[in-house]
Amino acid sequence: GSATDKWCSLADQKYLDVDLGASYSITDFVVAHAGAGNEDVNYNTKDFDISASADKSAWTNCATVTGNAANVTKHSVTCSGRYVRLSVKSPTQGSDKAARIYEFEVVGK
Repeated sequence: GSATDKWCSLADQKYLDVDLGASYSITDFVVAHAGAGNEDVNYNTKDFDISASADKSAWTNCATVTGNAANVTKHSVTCSGRYVRLSVKSPTQGSDKAARIYEFEVVGK
């Protein structure tokens, strides 16, 4: 999406699921956080996991990120699946509870 689109969640369990339409070998994930959308960098996602699944029931962890402060993060992985999930553990650098994701890009073949 463009920098004007944003996925935002205040739920206790914050996750964003994407259906790729078919199963792929995944090589990279790119995540654009709050700062990429010109928001305060203190709202950048601090801790999150990325996982993949063939059936949306059994999930395999692809990446675990802790202590992130960057506006955009790139994660090289060896993963496969039709569904990918971005699970937010700590949505911001401080006590703000809202997850703010501007882009979740999946690269594969």
